[in-house]
Amino acid sequence: MAFEDKLDFIKQYALPLGLGLAGLIFVGYGIFSTIGTDQKNDDILFESADKTETEEERKITVDVAGAVEKPGVYTLSDGARIQDALIKAGGMSVDADRVKIAKNLNLASKLTDSAKIYIPFTGEAEGSSDLVLGADDVSGEVGDLINVNTATVAQLDTLPNVGPITAGKIIANRPYEKIEDLVSKKAVGQATFEKIKDKISTY
Repeated sequence: MAFEDKLDFIKQYALPLGLGLAGLIFVGYGIFSTIGTDQKNDDILFESADKTETEEERKITVDVAGAVEKPGVYTLSDGARIQDALIKAGGMSVDADRVKIAKNLNLASKLTDSAKIYIPFTGEAEGSSDLVLGADDVSGEVGDLINVNTATVAQLDTLPNVGPITAGKIIANRPYEKIEDLVSKKAVGQATFEKIKDKISTY
């Protein structure tokens, strides 16, 4: 086909060719827009899934002490009950005061982060009637005794030979299963311990 013929052909079909080209451009734009939207939706769904997973992984840490098989600090799922913490600790020992526990401890109660559960021994001297101490409702004191597991710096500072620095050491070395642990964990010296041993408690 001669050049003049080609030129005449292009002029004759210029309008249809232009419209066809424009149509291809619009179709291509629509396809890329759809792909971009799908990808954006996938991102949104992915973020939502991450958020759900994070909520499911929330944990709390509690201290279980006293007449249980394995006293210690345990990590549980948020919303766990006292019963769950006791199971983690191996259950109550044969020396547990089950009568007092049945009267004062609701095993179905939800735990809060930093809560302390104390299971009393049979024949143990009466102390606080609270067997579960939460982070928000602990007074730090049991009767006239100061609870070294929950007391604040200000409360510990009232003890003989205990200033802010020593109080900080006591808090840093928690928890204590018995008051003698203050010495074994080097939170206080023997001389200081002898002066405060009758004024402190671990529950």
